Amino acid sequence: MERVARAAARGLAYKWAIHKKWFADFGPILDFVHAPSYLYAAATSAAAAGRWALYVRWMTARWQGRADELRASLRARADERGLGPPDAEAPETDPRAMVARTITYLTNTVGHMDYPHDRRRGLPVTSAAVESLIKEVNDRVKGAEKFWNPPAGAAAILQVWAAMLGDDDRLDEYLGSRPGSPGRDPRRSEAPEDSVAA
Repeated sequence: MERVARAAARGLAYKWAIHKKWFADFGPILDFVHAPSYLYAAATSAAAAGRWALYVRWMTARWQGRADELRASLRARADERGLGPPDAEAPETDPRAMVARTITYLTNTVGHMDYPHDRRRGLPVTSAAVESLIKEVNDRVKGAEKFWNPPAGAAAILQVWAAMLGDDDRLDEYLGSRPGSPGRDPRRSEAPEDSVAA
């Protein structure tokens, strides 16, 4: 499990900690969309020409679950180009740093990238659908680029929206029963029946 804890060296370690604490029975899947930027940067750094073809080859290997072959190819290409480990003061844009970062990323996440197995089981290999849903909820409920701070009334707002969008009469019943509602029967007693004097 140590590899899970350090799986995403660039800011995602907390997600693997959440996985370990709350969802340990579920197999972790690294979002397929996260690696293209790493692989493209490495292909750009490791290929004098033909970087797009190299990138496509590496992405295909990743999609097909050939992680060991991908890492070996990346290391071999880096060695051919003389891209050894970067100096401590090398900037992030240094080709050596870009290749080293990609190799580290692939090494640390290899256990979370069995995409052929996940696809055969019908599991999603990207979080795009969830991220899209979050954006849709944000747009419908609170508007784009608006934030609830503090979000004390968020649950109540979501309940009203759910009632409004629902196919039943919950919203009408709720609004009709509120004090001051024009559709509310004013003759209806607010006191429980057993407390009314005989």
